[in-house]
Amino acid sequence: MDRLKIERRPYLMENAIQHYAWGGKGDNAFIPIFMAFKPEPGVAYAELWMGAHGNGPSSVMIHQRAVPLDRLIQDDPINTLGNRAAGKFERSLPFLMKILSAEEPLSIQAHPDKEAARMLHQKDPAHYPDENPKPEVAVALDYLDALIGFKSGGEMAETLAAFPELKEMIPEERPSAPSFYSGILKNAFGHPERVTQVNEAIKNRLDGKTGALTDEERLFLYLAEKYSASEAGVLMMLLLRRVRLKKGEGIAIGPGVPHAYLKGNIIECMTNSDNVVRAGLTPKFKDREALFQILDYQTDPIPVISGDRPGQDLSYQSPFDAFSLSKLVIRKKSKKRLDSGDAPQILLVTEGEIGLIWTNACGDEQEIKALKGRSLFLPASLGSVTIVSGTGAELFRVTLPDP
Repeated sequence: MDRLKIERRPYLMENAIQHYAWGGKGDNAFIPIFMAFKPEPGVAYAELWMGAHGNGPSSVMIHQRAVPLDRLIQDDPINTLGNRAAGKFERSLPFLMKILSAEEPLSIQAHPDKEAARMLHQKDPAHYPDENPKPEVAVALDYLDALIGFKSGGEMAETLAAFPELKEMIPEERPSAPSFYSGILKNAFGHPERVTQVNEAIKNRLDGKTGALTDEERLFLYLAEKYSASEAGVLMMLLLRRVRLKKGEGIAIGPGVPHAYLKGNIIECMTNSDNVVRAGLTPKFKDREALFQILDYQTDPIPVISGDRPGQDLSYQSPFDAFSLSKLVIRKKSKKRLDSGDAPQILLVTEGEIGLIWTNACGDEQEIKALKGRSLFLPASLGSVTIVSGTGAELFRVTLPDP
């Protein structure tokens, strides 16, 4: 088979949709509305993947045929990725951008760091499909309701007062110590009969409660109804901090941080990985042994990246070296210049319409247009482009951090 060579131009992407059960369904499903297509009845639209991961690579048109982006990168790594990314990330696209639309809670999960990811992949490639860590940044497109990280000692003391039945699972009275949380989890995962007793006791008390329920009580009852009484994840949610993001706000979730997205629609950017270590609230494979190896028991709140800057560009700063996520605002009848910096880029239009203007190899100026819901891959060799918009537009951009 002939090796492919990429042109110095932007490429419209065709992207994979993942139909996980917790995604939106019907005429109100977020992803079909965002992309302006009619949903199939009964089909869940959970995630839109933009990248080159083997479980759902995007494709671009090369010589009038659709070519998976991962294959194009393998054939022409320097022009697609640039020298820096091709060398540092072993000739693979280092990041993956998604739209995630949660109508129901996702599993409680954590992601491995680089060393743990490599070991898990070698040990169990069926459940850990690559050797990459999976730190991520989540940005609310409308809102996000989530559980992220362990509660502080003070927060946990309030939870124990509100849910005294949980004390049955406590190995020691040190609410902020890692051994406190690991002890509860080991008791919960190792003794399903005790979990059942505690879950049922809490549920019975709340069912008979007079007066309004708290948000945490309502969430517990919802999850207790949805899952088995022996489900340890229903108890684990009581250990985690509730986080709510408004439109435009973001949060960076590092390796080992337990989290569960409950409801909302987000842009999610991460390393090029699909490694998930699940703890509960799912019928899927749960790996408790791996979970205890990777969990981060830090209890400080993770800072929320503010999105309250209408009409302004915003960078979602994170400590991760494989990607940099930002929001760009193009005002009506204005333009903005982007330079590749010898790195690949993905652009996703979330509002309005844009045109991308570039100069081809012959020195001619060309333009490609993209409506809301479309994404574009910009190879490293492209150099600079100019974004224009007659209507005004917003778009998200992922690329490598500055060296």
